[in-house]
Amino acid sequence: MTCPSQDAACRKAAGEPRDAEAVAAKCPGLAMAARLDAGFRDLLAAYHRRIWGGGTIPLKYKYLMALATAVTGREKERALLEANKALRCGATADEIRETLEMCVWLGGSPLLVEMVGPVMRFVAKRLATATERRDA
Repeated sequence: MTCPSQDAACRKAAGEPRDAEAVAAKCPGLAMAARLDAGFRDLLAAYHRRIWGGGTIPLKYKYLMALATAVTGREKERALLEANKALRCGATADEIRETLEMCVWLGGSPLLVEMVGPVMRFVAKRLATATERRDA
């Protein structure tokens, strides 16, 4: 089981919304569901809270899984978003690199050019910026 206070801090650092309206504002799928039916949006928001709001897998690892699905789905913007959330929840560059290596192993070498390079450049830049802020 995950440490609730650790995941709460991670959720806050990652900018995770708590209520249905805030979740819908950050999630295009929920925003579309809201246009169809507020009840449907609320149902999906409840499912979002179930997936992201607890359980036995710490949020850092959930974000690494989300990163892997974004990379194998060749969704660059979402991959960068998930990498950022994983970093905010304490993932290291090595953990992200290993996740990306698994993606290449499972999804083929074209992922190296299309996805791994851009994500690793983002991670390096994000970590360098964080180090500069800390050292300032």
